[in-house]
Amino acid sequence: MTLLERVLAILILIITLTALIQATQSRAVFWDEVVYHDLSRNHSFTYATLSGPAHEAFRPPLYPWVLSIMPHGTISDQRIVSVSILSLALIILAYAFGMISTLSLIAMLPYAAFLNLTESLQVLLTVLVFLILKQPRPRSVFFLPLLLILAFMTKYTLILLTIPTAYVLIRTWKKDYGRPLLFGIIASSIPLIIWQAWVQPVYPTFIHAALANLQIVNTHTSNPITFLTRLITYTWPFLLLILLSKPTTLLEEASLLTIILIPLTLLIVSSEYHYRYVIPMLIPLAIITQRRLENKHPVIRIILLILILIMSLQHAHTITQKYASTSAYEGNVSLLKPLLPPDTPVYATDLLPLQYTLHRQLIGPPFTGEPVTEDLLREKGVCMAIIRPGESLNGSILLTTPYFTLINLSNCTPHAQHSENGISPIPSSPTLND
Repeated sequence: MTLLERVLAILILIITLTALIQATQSRAVFWDEVVYHDLSRNHSFTYATLSGPAHEAFRPPLYPWVLSIMPHGTISDQRIVSVSILSLALIILAYAFGMISTLSLIAMLPYAAFLNLTESLQVLLTVLVFLILKQPRPRSVFFLPLLLILAFMTKYTLILLTIPTAYVLIRTWKKDYGRPLLFGIIASSIPLIIWQAWVQPVYPTFIHAALANLQIVNTHTSNPITFLTRLITYTWPFLLLILLSKPTTLLEEASLLTIILIPLTLLIVSSEYHYRYVIPMLIPLAIITQRRLENKHPVIRIILLILILIMSLQHAHTITQKYASTSAYEGNVSLLKPLLPPDTPVYATDLLPLQYTLHRQLIGPPFTGEPVTEDLLREKGVCMAIIRPGESLNGSILLTTPYFTLINLSNCTPHAQHSENGISPIPSSPTLND
């Protein structure tokens, strides 16, 4: 790389890290963050909903296990762990494939990493699998089964990584692979046994947990853009087959690039916040970039770096402008506290983030998908509701903020929570014990 290339690369790296740090420390909490925070403390934790106690033990276990190394950690600490894992993946990627490929990945991270959870582990494990498959050796083949199991325990859809893995092993098979591969399969059973014991109080087997997760995802994937990005995210390991087959043609790589850029474009122009789903697709994009540009004229590479720098600036600006900051969100939440009687059941659409910030138990939407109406809330004896902007319920408005509205339902009499109304007992949650 020329001196100008190195300077541009350093600028991109600084901008990216600044945006990541800002995204890590200065934004309001999201539902999934609180879920993994609580799972890391108690995998069978439950929370109250209008249709009864609910749990999220169907989530893949590896990320909560990693977070459990900090038993008293906050969500801010959790974000630092995620960014650190992602940074480690970038370092490995840069070492293996060069700076140009890494920059194409780095440029998109500020846009995706504001809600970086399991994706950090997903990228790290995928990079490690890819590096082994790039030049398989008997010693490294031993780790493949373990990495694949850990990938599955991070993101269920990463079970698809077994397809390119099997393809490469069959294509490059040597007798020396047999013994280490067998021992690797035996070793990979250890985390599965631990997972089975971990999930046993809630599900008969970890397979039942994975199937429950699939059902939940299908229930909540109604937006076409979200569906498209998730579909491509779930199937992207198949695209590694193209990259692992040599030689790759320009047409193959152009087709792969098009498949990747379609959801990226949709995400950039949409109002959805699921940018993190595209992180895994950036790995093949980075590798293609490296292959096609490493021998090009420096001027072409400099033009690319300038474009990446512009993208980084735009994405960093997006993070600072689009999402609620911690101080602003907590400041508005503090206005709620004096308005919420301690013994009165309160409904909240954004249950877990508000519950985490308020340090009190709330009641969330029914997990059955039933619409939340005034009649349903009255039936459950819930007369106060904290709803999102754009939602509406009939009643007197007690507080309006950019993040939520507090409503007191008219003609409603709150009553003690008991098993008949489907709410009680409100289960304990580690969220409340910070």
